[in-house]
Amino acid sequence: MTTGENEASWLFERTWPRWLWLIEFVTAESLLTRHHLPNGGAVIAARSTWATVVLYGILLVLYNVSECVVGRRTFDLSWTELAGQVYSSVGWIAGIFGATYAGLYARFSSQWSYLAGTYNQIKQAQCAGDCDSDALAQWKAGYVEDAEALHLATKSSVAPTITAWLGLAKPKLEMRSTSTPSVANNGACNLPAESRWQ
Repeated sequence: MTTGENEASWLFERTWPRWLWLIEFVTAESLLTRHHLPNGGAVIAARSTWATVVLYGILLVLYNVSECVVGRRTFDLSWTELAGQVYSSVGWIAGIFGATYAGLYARFSSQWSYLAGTYNQIKQAQCAGDCDSDALAQWKAGYVEDAEALHLATKSSVAPTITAWLGLAKPKLEMRSTSTPSVANNGACNLPAESRWQ
């Protein structure tokens, strides 16, 4: 590697984790990753609201700093002026919320369609009756892993399916699913305790 490539690699290694943290903070990804809430309409609305507050706050601060730098106002805080700015920029708020909600919902819709399609293919293969049981167990394990990775494993329409599959084919799913520790080790993703197999 050349010196320039080493510097670029070093810069990437330093900045990429910070960039990921910033994106996760702005989009409230922790609702899915830390709190294990299932992705869906309510979570999307909450994440969109949070992103709107953060992004609008940043824009408002940048606008006021630029106004102070040019000399149109001072750095003194005026709640009346702030309320007037918020009132006059309601369109910004609506635009940020709408764009964020549309983006997050489109992503969720795509993930949901993929998972539903995979489930339907598995059921179709089961009904055909000519599917190898080991291959079917691997497919189901893949479905469970995908549901967990897409934050859909705890949805009320997905959790019973996962629970049933883990309960019926526990040894095969454990054996086939070594890439995702939570599935391989406890076979229950992040499902609520009442829906986990014993």
